[in-house]
Amino acid sequence: MRKPNFISTIVTSALFLLSAAAFAQPTFTIQNKKDACNGLPNGSFEILVSAGNGSLSAVILSGPFFLGPLPLAIGVPTTVSGLAGTLGGRAYLVVVSDDDGSSNSSPIIKLLSNVSASITSTTNVTTCTPTNGAIDISVSGGSGVYTYVWSGPGGFVDPGTQDLSLLGGGSYSVVVSDAGTHCTQSLGPIIINIASPSITLGTSPTVCSGATSANLPYTATTGSPDEFSIDYNPAAEAQGFVDVAFTALPASPISLVVPAGASVTTYNATVTIHNTTTGCFGSATAFTVKINALPVTSAIGGSNSVCANAAGSAYSVTNTAGSTYAWTISGGAQTGGTTTNAITVTWGVAGPGNVSVVETNTVTCIGTIVNFPVTINPSPVTSVITGSINVCANAIGSA
Repeated sequence: MRKPNFISTIVTSALFLLSAAAFAQPTFTIQNKKDACNGLPNGSFEILVSAGNGSLSAVILSGPFFLGPLPLAIGVPTTVSGLAGTLGGRAYLVVVSDDDGSSNSSPIIKLLSNVSASITSTTNVTTCTPTNGAIDISVSGGSGVYTYVWSGPGGFVDPGTQDLSLLGGGSYSVVVSDAGTHCTQSLGPIIINIASPSITLGTSPTVCSGATSANLPYTATTGSPDEFSIDYNPAAEAQGFVDVAFTALPASPISLVVPAGASVTTYNATVTIHNTTTGCFGSATAFTVKINALPVTSAIGGSNSVCANAAGSAYSVTNTAGSTYAWTISGGAQTGGTTTNAITVTWGVAGPGNVSVVETNTVTCIGTIVNFPVTINPSPVTSVITGSINVCANAIGSA
């Protein structure tokens, strides 16, 4: 028997392997398949080629549906979208070709119902440390596997869960996405209320320059606040107003400290209240402190030296529209002018006298007292006339 040629066998096997490699079919997978939903042709999948030779392309067929050729590249997913499905599943023939041949796969696209989302329950915030608001929702339809993207007020962090807990007050919304389809459902806004305390302020205080306190009245509260704080704006702080840290809330009014040297103007601030039991804070409520100017009264004009019992002596100061004047007379009596800027005085017996006035302006600020000393001079005392009480007619030189 002739022995087989070992070298010939090796060469033949190598040629066979090279031939098989040269004509290998392209290799690909179908990934990220999404079924259609909501009665729409919105199914999709991706074609990912892992091996092939030369030019790569794909055609997709299903009954009358035809798509392609689509250019492909090794390692780069190509999305095929706009696919209709059926309840039982619709098969799509995917044929991938290269320079040496082709291979195929038959993904199934189903038609699923749309995603439906509804609110099961909400819980408003009744305590704030920690907050205890909650939202529970129900979701159905689609593939049954969902993702959740929530949005909410400032500071909210999306946990990506179906239901939410430990919420603060505010407006929340969610987008539910079906993992097996392209269908989504939005739900919101969902309002979570918070039992924040509130305060109703009365008229903002107005004081006169030099005052060191003011009263901030309030007429009502809700949510049982038991603490308050005050925050003055920078302009007020620059004039000496000092913020108040949270402290016990008194019965109305709240007493404010006013810097004695603060300039005449209106200052802005806010008051915030707090319920220490629930930990809830109210919103900052604005108020103002207005400081009005004191009236500046001119010097008193009039005579500073008068005779005893002189009547109708006139005294006055420069008139300021709207101001009233309270006059005080020492050593005499005011006989005219009442609360005007000009009066008349009847003086009494000889001695020291004084005229003083205090001006009150239109915003009820009281000025500094102005004094005007007066000297009341004694009237002259004339002696009895002496001489003859009986004289002749035409007498001359009678003494």
